[in-house]
Amino acid sequence: MMGFSVKFVAVLLLVALVGLSFTEAQRGRGGGRGRGRGRGPPEGGNQGNQEGEGQGEGQGQRGPGSRGQGQGQRGSGGQGQGQGQRGPGGQGQRGPGGRGPGERGPAGPGGRGGRPDRELPAGDLYIWNQTLSTGEVVVQRVFVPENKSVMIAGSRGDKDAGFMPGRTLYDFSGASGVVAIRPRGGFFPCFITDTTLNFDTLMGVTGLITLNETENTVAHGQENLDGTSEKLPLDATTALYEAQPELKRFCGFAGVVIAAPLGDLPPFEGETRNVTVLTYDSEVTLTVPVGIQGRGRGRGSRRG
Repeated sequence: MMGFSVKFVAVLLLVALVGLSFTEAQRGRGGGRGRGRGRGPPEGGNQGNQEGEGQGEGQGQRGPGSRGQGQGQRGSGGQGQGQGQRGPGGQGQRGPGGRGPGERGPAGPGGRGGRPDRELPAGDLYIWNQTLSTGEVVVQRVFVPENKSVMIAGSRGDKDAGFMPGRTLYDFSGASGVVAIRPRGGFFPCFITDTTLNFDTLMGVTGLITLNETENTVAHGQENLDGTSEKLPLDATTALYEAQPELKRFCGFAGVVIAAPLGDLPPFEGETRNVTVLTYDSEVTLTVPVGIQGRGRGRGSRRG
């Protein structure tokens, strides 16, 4: 039994000695497996993902030291030192012209600081200050296109005084003058009426030129029109537009309603409201059906 025990112990010692020698050989490598993740300086400002020389040097190098010192030590350029280090211009840094916020250039026309410079066609523009019957003063404009027998009057009105913004076309290209009134601030149709004005007189020495750049303290006359009629059907509108193309340019798809002097039409069976706009020479109050904006309601939809 004693002999067997001695042999067994000898075998164990031999196995232990071999294993120890193998372990010593393995530990001599130090931190050879550590790869340096440091990044060298890139060639360009945006090449921050290139790896520098640290990675090549860290692979396979054996750390110096004996068996006792080799434990836990890593060679130069190993993972402990290389990880997280980046050369100049590495990942996260951007060269010139990267995605950083750009600088704003000078504001162009039509930006938030002002209204765009809208170019009018060739023609004459007349502007003056017009006193309303309520005492307020508004700016009134009239534009006369070149080589056309038409003029367009416009005003922003004064809602506090009961005047809506509006534009009015005076078309003298036909046998008699036609006026198209279009209130703004909603989808209104064109309200068509006639006029006793004469284009040659308006363009003469006693016409528009006497109002331009002045303070007109004399209020315009007042006129009341009934705008409760139904819109003209499509074929009648097309015929009107063919006879006077300027009406088509001005009214477009809004539709046309023939306005009549107040009292000339039977009473409208429905709810109405008044809309007052400023034309070239009148303060016009239109009686229109409630809800005419957007739905095109008129006298034809409320007949008794």
